[in-house]
Amino acid sequence: MGGSKQLVLDVGLYPDWEDRLERGEPPSKQAEFVLDDETPFLLTRGGRGSAKTVSGWSRMLRRRWNYPATKGLVLAPDYPRLESGILQSVLELTNPAHIADYKASPPQKLTLINGSSVMFFTASNPEITRSLETNDIWIDEYSYCPYQTYRVALGAHRYPAPRGMRNSLWATGTPLGYDWSFSVFGEDGKEGFKVFVVSIYENSHLSKDYIRHMEEEYKGTDFEEQELLGKYTLFEGLVYPQFDEGNYWTAPREPEFKLGVGGIDLGDVSPSVLVPCGIDKGQLWVPAEFYQRRTSMSDLFMAMDQMQKRYAIATWFCETTAVDFILEARQNAFDVRPCPIKDVQQGVRITQQYLRDNLVHIDIGRCPNGLRELRSYVHKSRSAEEKFSDTLVPMNDHWPDALRYAVVGYEESGVAAEQRALSAYEGFSDWMPSRIPVLARRREKQTLMAW
Repeated sequence: MGGSKQLVLDVGLYPDWEDRLERGEPPSKQAEFVLDDETPFLLTRGGRGSAKTVSGWSRMLRRRWNYPATKGLVLAPDYPRLESGILQSVLELTNPAHIADYKASPPQKLTLINGSSVMFFTASNPEITRSLETNDIWIDEYSYCPYQTYRVALGAHRYPAPRGMRNSLWATGTPLGYDWSFSVFGEDGKEGFKVFVVSIYENSHLSKDYIRHMEEEYKGTDFEEQELLGKYTLFEGLVYPQFDEGNYWTAPREPEFKLGVGGIDLGDVSPSVLVPCGIDKGQLWVPAEFYQRRTSMSDLFMAMDQMQKRYAIATWFCETTAVDFILEARQNAFDVRPCPIKDVQQGVRITQQYLRDNLVHIDIGRCPNGLRELRSYVHKSRSAEEKFSDTLVPMNDHWPDALRYAVVGYEESGVAAEQRALSAYEGFSDWMPSRIPVLARRREKQTLMAW
């Protein structure tokens, strides 16, 4: 072809996908994902070895080549995955003749001969993208990245797009239980969000031996659908298996409550979490969440103040060991108290009963981290026979702990009994708090004062 240069992509099940398109035949899911220039948000959720990383980079490379002088950003969970996973694929799949420059030291940057560029960062610090501007963002192995990575990155893909191009964000990876992608993209996608579910059987480059070994490892286990087919799977040994659709809630508009309690789980590198619960007739309604790593005390107090005003939070409960935080919070006029029950297992049992009896309702649209962690928080495995001990695995426990503090604090405070006594009153509809008689409201306030 003389001196011209051409990019050739070989993705997924059909290496001849361009010829197939010309013949009017449907492309593979991988090719459809790469070629989609209309959908702003895309997710490829696949089994291990289903060409997820190849598809993610092929999409990035195609868009950078077709739209000169545009910018791309790639995020990986950590440096080992970035170096041995993404960057290895990038250098293998990109024709060196099309690379004008490659900066190998972190943060890595690849510049094409048409002026387009791609920067590579780890998502270990979600705040890293706050100062960046880009056209497209790709998050690889998204399930190992915190939800905050996605939230902060949303503000980065604001670089002016050239005519004919629409900025886009996409993610690729194998799901880990019901991770944050479930609440963001939906199981099968939604308007503006497209989901591609790809199995290991849809990659013609995988050897039969590899597939056979994967089947021997996962066939017949709870992880078969996750690791082979890329489907969401509930974790084994869940701490809160009672959490199901009966606890889901979608408020049509911002709710209002006359009374509420809240739970606080403190973190530093791990996230700090606020779970506000509006009270209505003995039931707890969770309308929102605060979930943020490395948050300052002032930011946490600001969030608490906003939730108190919005959801009428009278008292917050937190872990019993957080003495310094409780004292500082009280000095700042917040009624924060230690969880009334110190024993974790007893508190878990109370929370399990509340979930089982559908006394807790969580707005899963506004609480994506709650949805993810409640479906991922597990007991420690005790043996190969899939039995589990009472020991809790200290992962995905931040939101559930904050919920436990709120539920136990409410149950043990005496307000729970008062609220149940009001259940005979009419007026409850959808998310609307009931019209509680003035005398009953006074009793509630008196009980709150005794906490």
